[in-house]
Amino acid sequence: QSFTDQFQVGGLPRKDPEVFGDLEGSARITAKVPLFKIPILRTGVEIMGSIPATRYKDVKKSLGRDLTDEECDILAASQDEMIDAVVQTIVNGQDYYNFPKGTRDASKKVKGGMGKVAVRVPEEVNLAISPMGIYYPDFKGHKVLRRRNVFRPTIYMDHLIHGPFTDEDEVTQQLTKRLDYSVTMAKGHTPRLLYRDNNRAELKAAKKAQEEMLELAA
Repeated sequence: QSFTDQFQVGGLPRKDPEVFGDLEGSARITAKVPLFKIPILRTGVEIMGSIPATRYKDVKKSLGRDLTDEECDILAASQDEMIDAVVQTIVNGQDYYNFPKGTRDASKKVKGGMGKVAVRVPEEVNLAISPMGIYYPDFKGHKVLRRRNVFRPTIYMDHLIHGPFTDEDEVTQQLTKRLDYSVTMAKGHTPRLLYRDNNRAELKAAKKAQEEMLELAA
């Protein structure tokens, strides 16, 4: 159900205004280019100020063939520009959401995009990554319930991962463990927003620190 994840994230301010209230209208995501071609989804991702992400498999599907070396270089340059745009978003004080694993599958690896972003964010920004597991209950044979629960998942917030971040692979490894744990924990509960231990207070403290940093920078 990963195609609805961005809208679940966008709805966090309504689920817990005290912690996420200031995210309303300020959080950004990267969205794969095909989403911009689906009318009902395009409106949503554009409203969220999404940064288009061009993927190899999408380009390959569009062309109906493998990419040439030159085309691969162009694609790599485009992806690099996207990462720079994300970094600038974070530096400007906005929150950024990334979905590195898509629909969960034990055979899938977490993609390294977040690691690339993390190591490029200046250390003085004090970047913190909040792993989040989203689980949609599966009601096989019950079409009404299945459709309803696409919009009512369990969201589990793990502890923050704090920098400084200097190694892309290390960030990806940490994120892989935390995401697997978070989705497993979300799977064991009924639909609602959950926090690990005292993570709610940790998130509030991180947001306050970010606000103070932005005030000093201004």
